[in-house]
Amino acid sequence: MVGHRGSERERRRLFDDLYAETFSEVLAYCRRRSPSAEDANDAVAEVYIVAWRKIDEVAAAEKPIAWLLSVARGILSNQGRGRGRRNKLLDKVGREPVRLGIDPAEETQHDALVAQVFESLKRLTPLDQEIVALATFEGLSHIEIGEVVGKRPSVIKTRLYRARQRLREELAAGDETSGASSLGGEQSTQSTRGTQ
Repeated sequence: MVGHRGSERERRRLFDDLYAETFSEVLAYCRRRSPSAEDANDAVAEVYIVAWRKIDEVAAAEKPIAWLLSVARGILSNQGRGRGRRNKLLDKVGREPVRLGIDPAEETQHDALVAQVFESLKRLTPLDQEIVALATFEGLSHIEIGEVVGKRPSVIKTRLYRARQRLREELAAGDETSGASSLGGEQSTQSTRGTQ
């Protein structure tokens, strides 16, 4: 019995340490992928419920944050399917579901650029969207991204390179067709390379 309490104490300590070290990253990951703060908070709570149940597995993971983000990815995917089913049901009964989005006419130039980037991201495959987001927003390495999405690091490296290249080309093409001035930073440098 004493051994059991000791192991329970150890599990609690492991969980508390994990939570303290990873909570802000898991929350940020979920917020970027959820339509509302409530959905993000629900997902985070579910992630840590799973982590508590499998604390020995998480503790043994080489990169616990990658393990947690993999769990979060699955939970968010389930939430998305649930929203889709709800919206279909609402459409079926004749009510229009609430649509989330940004009105580009009301955006500043910066907001318009951000909207353009996210529009371009939507044209990538779902896997490439996730890889770009994990690298860009979460700052994960190719190895960690591979753990989250279940692919080898070499595949991640190639897909990330190609996805970023498609995004650059699309943003440069969008800049040219809209007649807008420089997108700033890397995009403006790249759009002038061909003329040098």
